[in-house]
Amino acid sequence: MSNLYYSKDELINIGFKSVGSNNKISRLSKFYAIDGSSLGNNNRIDDFCLFKGKIKFGNFIHVAGFCLFSGVGSEIVIGNYSGFSSHCSIWTATEDFVNPTLTSPSIDKNFSTAISGGVIFEESVKVGTQCVFLPNIKVGFGSSIAANTIVSRNIKTGSIVGPKNRHHKLYGFRKVDKIKLLKSKFEKDI
Repeated sequence: MSNLYYSKDELINIGFKSVGSNNKISRLSKFYAIDGSSLGNNNRIDDFCLFKGKIKFGNFIHVAGFCLFSGVGSEIVIGNYSGFSSHCSIWTATEDFVNPTLTSPSIDKNFSTAISGGVIFEESVKVGTQCVFLPNIKVGFGSSIAANTIVSRNIKTGSIVGPKNRHHKLYGFRKVDKIKLLKSKFEKDI
């Protein structure tokens, strides 16, 4: 592999518990406190991404440049065959923006309230640019999230969602059976 990408040994030294094969992880991406994280096979992570906390990557995942995945409040799980366009962010912890609290990670926890929980992406999820995923949600198999969507609650299998006010709007459903068929055909050739 060229000098553009981290080697498997370098990724283990960074803190990954396990690393599969044929990954292309840009050296211009950064990883912090990722002990216990795992990286499957055939993944690609582009330049200027930032990853913090516990993150479990499946196989055949693409993360475009300038994404932020913050798994410091719980873990992020990303299923096989999923893709994230540029400038997406995933948060497993955030401050309470409604109730009266002080704001800053440097504030004593008695004066600040965090909302936390895992973020799970099932397989074959497509995510458009500049999407934001808040804590304690699950994104169902084969879902498609349009650009600029804030996801603050669970997304059902095969859903196509896009931005509407503060929460997403359901536009319809993808043909999940066809996605599963493509997946099984693809896996026969691996």
